[in-house]
Amino acid sequence: MHSDNDITSIANTMEKLEGRISELETGVALNSLAQSKDLEAVKCKIESNDRLYNQKFISTTEATTVALDSADKAVNKAEVATEKRFEGVNEFRATLQDQQRTLMPRAELEVTISGLHDRIEKTENRLTRQEGLKSGISQGWGWVVGIIGLVIAIYTLIEAIVK
Repeated sequence: MHSDNDITSIANTMEKLEGRISELETGVALNSLAQSKDLEAVKCKIESNDRLYNQKFISTTEATTVALDSADKAVNKAEVATEKRFEGVNEFRATLQDQQRTLMPRAELEVTISGLHDRIEKTENRLTRQEGLKSGISQGWGWVVGIIGLVIAIYTLIEAIVK
C-alpha cells in the first residue's frame, strides 16, 4: 500500500546515505593512512565506521518502515471513512428512488384533482336542480291547497247565501 512517491523517496535517501557512507569511508581511510602508519589501526577504524554507518542505515531503514506503516494505516482509515460516506449516499439514493416509485407524479395528481373537481361540480348542479324541483313541487302544493281552500270558502258562502 506504499505509494510510488514514498518508495522513490526512500530509494533516493538510501542512495544518498550509501554515497555519503562511501565518501566518509574514503575520507576516513585517507586521513587515517596519512596520519598513521599502522595498517591495523586503520583497518580497525574502518570497521568501526562501517559498524556505525550500518547502525545508522538500519535505524534509518526502520524509521522509514515505521513511516510507511503509518502512512498505510492513514490510507486504510481514509478508505474506511470514504466507504462509510458512500454507504450514506447510497442509502439516500435508495430513499429517493423509493419516493419516486411510491409518490404520485404531479401531472397525474393534477388530472385526478381535475376529475374530482368536475364530479363535485356535476353533483352540485344535480343537487341544485333537485332542490329547485322540490321547491317547485312545494309551491305547487301550496297553490293546490290554497285553491281547494278558496273553493270550499266559496262553496260555504254560496250555501250560506242560498239558505
